[in-house]
Amino acid sequence: MITIDNFGDIVASHKYRYSNEKELQKCLEELFIAKNIPFEREVRLSNKDIVDFVVELDIGRIGVEIKIDGARNSLLRQISRYLGHESITAVFVIGSPYWLNNLPIQLNDKGIYRYRILTGIF
Repeated sequence: MITIDNFGDIVASHKYRYSNEKELQKCLEELFIAKNIPFEREVRLSNKDIVDFVVELDIGRIGVEIKIDGARNSLLRQISRYLGHESITAVFVIGSPYWLNNLPIQLNDKGIYRYRILTGIF
C-alpha cells in the first residue's frame, strides 16, 4: 500500500499541463492510473460535499481536493466539512494558489497535506 509520504512524492514528481481545474483533475486521474493508485473520482460525502478524489493510502481514505484559484478561507471551510466525515482520514490539497502552503496542518484532529504546483498553467 502507498504511504502518504510516497503519495506526496508521486504528486510532486509529475509535470502538469493544464489551463483549468478540470484539466488538472484529468492530469491527476491519469497519474493515479499510471502509478496504480486506487482512487474514486468526485465522491459524494453528503448532499453538499463532493470531494474531487478519494484515494486509499496507508493512513486510510484521503480526500484529494484540487484548487487553482479561490479564497483560502473558503477552502478551509470546505476542508473542514470534508474532515467532519468519518469516512475521510485526511485531506490532500493540490493546486496553485500562493497561499496553499500556509494552510494549517490539521483540522478536526485530522491531517491536511498539500502540494503547490508552481508551473503548468497554459
